[in-house]
Amino acid sequence: ERHMKMTTRKILLATAVIGMMTATAAQAMPPHGGQGCGSGHRGFGSEARINRLADKLDLAPGQRERVRGIVDKARPGLRAVHDKMQDNRKAMRALMQQDKVSEAELRQLANARGQLVAEMTVQRARMKSDIRAVLTPEQRDKLKQHFEQRQRVSSGPSPAESSPEPSGQES
Repeated sequence: ERHMKMTTRKILLATAVIGMMTATAAQAMPPHGGQGCGSGHRGFGSEARINRLADKLDLAPGQRERVRGIVDKARPGLRAVHDKMQDNRKAMRALMQQDKVSEAELRQLANARGQLVAEMTVQRARMKSDIRAVLTPEQRDKLKQHFEQRQRVSSGPSPAESSPEPSGQES
């Protein structure tokens, strides 16, 4: 019975860790299903998104080219980590579908997932830092405001913002 309780606790802990890591990975991934580091019309690395941000920040032609160069340089590394994250997610799903889940394998996949999330976070931060270095102080302020606004929109209203104002009148 004691062994069963310990095993149950370990499984619950592993499940909680996977859940947290999945949530962390979801936050670390670009929007639109992780298309941010590839080509196409979505994500940070897309021409349309770069152009919209360049227009919003009023980048000079030379700055636009430098930003494109930074994104193009970062794209292969981001894509490689993204692909590894997808493979890890598939392996974890397959493992969780088995009748008897190997805790050692689960731990190994969960640890690998954490390392991949860390690598993605570092690569994206490096790219953003390189881009900020191209900007003027005013453009950096605009960029900061842009990302703060996006964060507010994606997070939704806070409980204080979504609750109705007290009117002082009771029904």
